[in-house]
Amino acid sequence: MVDVELVEADPALRLLLRQDPTWPPIGDNALQLPKVPLNRDHRIKLLVLLSGTPADPARSAVTCSGILNGGKILRDTTRGDGPSRRRVQFIAAVAAIITASSGLIAVGLTKSPNDDCAKGALLVEGSSAFAPVAEDLRLAYQQLCSDADIAVSATSSGSGLNRLRFAKATDPIGLAMSDGPALGDYATLRPHQVGQVTFALVVHKDNPVASLSRDELKKIYRGERATWDSGQRITIVSRNYLSGTRVAFETNVLAEGESVLQLSRDCEPTPDIPATKPVRCETPEASDVLAQISRHPGAIGYGELGLAAQQPDLKVVKIDGIDPQDPGQRGKYTFTAPELFYTRGEPANDSVVASFIRFAGSPAGKEIIRKRGFAEAGT
Repeated sequence: MVDVELVEADPALRLLLRQDPTWPPIGDNALQLPKVPLNRDHRIKLLVLLSGTPADPARSAVTCSGILNGGKILRDTTRGDGPSRRRVQFIAAVAAIITASSGLIAVGLTKSPNDDCAKGALLVEGSSAFAPVAEDLRLAYQQLCSDADIAVSATSSGSGLNRLRFAKATDPIGLAMSDGPALGDYATLRPHQVGQVTFALVVHKDNPVASLSRDELKKIYRGERATWDSGQRITIVSRNYLSGTRVAFETNVLAEGESVLQLSRDCEPTPDIPATKPVRCETPEASDVLAQISRHPGAIGYGELGLAAQQPDLKVVKIDGIDPQDPGQRGKYTFTAPELFYTRGEPANDSVVASFIRFAGSPAGKEIIRKRGFAEAGT
C-alpha cells in the first residue's frame, strides 16, 4: 500500500484511527479496521492506493472480507496513474466544509496559558438536533486546546445513551448528547445541562394550516385523521423511538405515545396502508425529517426551531395558537427540552470530558450555543 484515505466513516472509527500511530500501514499488504458499530444506512468507504501495475489475473489477489450484521462489502478496483476526479472533488468539498465551519465559531477566542485544556481523545455521540452545536463547540475547543482530539457523531439521544452505558474500555465515547432527561435504566450515567432547545411543529410551506390544537394533533398521530381540509393526504414524518425529540413531542405535546401505524420506508403511500390512514415514516436524523417534509406537500413533523425556521420550503405551525417564534409567548410554549451531556459517573477534573463540559458552560461556549438558536442552561 502506498496510501490510504478514509473517505466515509463513523466519527468513532476516525477517532480510533487518529489515535493509532501505526495508521495508515504504508508498505504493508494488508489493511485491518477495528470493530465499530454501524448505524442503518451508514457505511465505511476507503480509498487505497496500491503500487505496481498488475496484470488482470493478479488483480484478483486484492481481496476484501469482514463480518457484518445486516450489510455488505463492495470492492471497486478502479485503476489510475494519479488522483481520480472523484478524489479531487472530495478534497475540494472537504476544504469548502472546513472553510464554512470555521466561520461559525468566530467568537473571539484567544489562547492563553490559563486556558482550561486537557489532553486526550473523546467521542461525543447522540442527539442529531444538538450535534451541530456540539460540532461548533468541538472546533472552538480544539482551537484553544490542540492536544485534545474530539469527534462528534449525530445519531439519536437513545443511541448515544446506550452506547455510553454499555461502552467497553476501548470505546472512545465519553459524552452522550440527549434532548431531555434519559428515560430508562441509566443510573450509572450523570447528566450535565448545557443548554435548552425549543422544537417546532413543521409542515410544507404550501400547506395553509397555521395552527393545530393538541386534540387535532392527537387525531393525526393516532391515525384517526388521514387528510388535511384541502383533501391532501397527510404524511407523518417522525423519528424512531430512540429520538429525544420524539420523546419531548410525546411527553410535552401529545401527552401520549405516537401510535404504531403501518410504516412507509420512503414516506410514500403504499398499497398496504389504508386510504383512511395517514402515511407514516421514520427517519434516522433530525435533518432528514425536515428534508422529507420539504419533498411532501402533505407532510407534518417536528424539529429544532432554529434549523426549521431557516428552511425556505417549510413553515412553523403554532400549537394551540402559541407561536414559538414569538418571544412574548415563549413562556407558554411547552415543546422544549433541556440539552444534556451525560457522562459515566463524575469525570475526573483533569480529563478532556470534564474540560469540554466546562468549556460548553464558559462565556465562549454559551455564545456558540446562542448563535445556533439554543438557550443557555436554565433559561
